[in-house]
Amino acid sequence: MLDEPPSQLDGRLRAELRHELHLLQRRLRKTMIYVTHDQAEALTLADRLVVMDRGLVQQVDRPLAVYERPINRFVAAFLGWPAMNFLEGRLEGCDGEMCFACPPLGVKLNLGAGKAKDWAAHAGHEVTLGIRPEDVVPVSPGRGALVMQVVMIEALGSACLVTLERQGWQATARFDLRQGVEQQQAIEVCFQMEHAHLFDRQTGIALSSGPRRAGG
Repeated sequence: MLDEPPSQLDGRLRAELRHELHLLQRRLRKTMIYVTHDQAEALTLADRLVVMDRGLVQQVDRPLAVYERPINRFVAAFLGWPAMNFLEGRLEGCDGEMCFACPPLGVKLNLGAGKAKDWAAHAGHEVTLGIRPEDVVPVSPGRGALVMQVVMIEALGSACLVTLERQGWQATARFDLRQGVEQQQAIEVCFQMEHAHLFDRQTGIALSSGPRRAGG
């Protein structure tokens, strides 16, 4: 059992040790229990990932499965950097399909073709929409997308983290730096709803998660 072995090291040494541990485990073919709060370590080292909250196991699965199909809001918020964006609203029927609606923000998002049958029983329920930063995508003006204001830009080399705001609600997006967004600029974005997550507002239990991403 390894309990956060690189916790006192700087970023570069942590990455090197993580790489060496990964190679060592593969070479020895021994089961290791690795305790960590570092998401990069958890996602890169684990064959099976166990997420715990206050001593209780929340989910056990392959790392990519936990990332793409979190069982509840806690797991969704805990795993992934930057953290998943959350928006409160309700499920409504719209033109034979299902939509996520948040009237205070003027948001109404179609959950996609083929969802009506699956979601008919949840129509009218209060839910939380979860969308990861990589699934917030800038689009060309005039496409009827969501208009949000750029509040802050954090450069990360070839990519950047962009804090967006709409009527007091903030969301984080991960853009290509070459897309050229600017501070205080109003831009249009769309949410890739095929990768969206829905959680029961009261219990936090996942109602739906998007399908696997390409290569997943």
